[in-house]
Amino acid sequence: TTLAFFPFAFSGVCDKEMCTFRDGLSRISGVGGQITGISVDSLFTLKVFAQTYGLQFPLLSDFNKKVTRLYGVLQDPWVGYGYRGVAKRSVFVVDTKGILRYKWITDVPSNEPPYEEVMAAVAKTPR
Repeated sequence: TTLAFFPFAFSGVCDKEMCTFRDGLSRISGVGGQITGISVDSLFTLKVFAQTYGLQFPLLSDFNKKVTRLYGVLQDPWVGYGYRGVAKRSVFVVDTKGILRYKWITDVPSNEPPYEEVMAAVAKTPR
């Protein structure tokens, strides 16, 4: 499973990131992988976000920030933006036994994940 944390739906870089994963979904599923997007947005926002961009993978609302905290990717405050409690853009690849096989975390909201590196990690993760 690939978990892709992102700060906010309907914000430029986040939209591009989720659409890039959407466009690469066949590559991920082709090697037996799955992707799930996670943000602190509400369920309602994420539903419209998925519909707007045709996202065919689950988007999870971590509105209470529990999962974001557990993964150590809660950005508080979000420097330069004035928001508190936003998910850092990050990607985790976890195998079927729950073992972390890959992680990428950035403190810079405008940085996108290294997509090819993520795809390679998904491809070599044991099933």
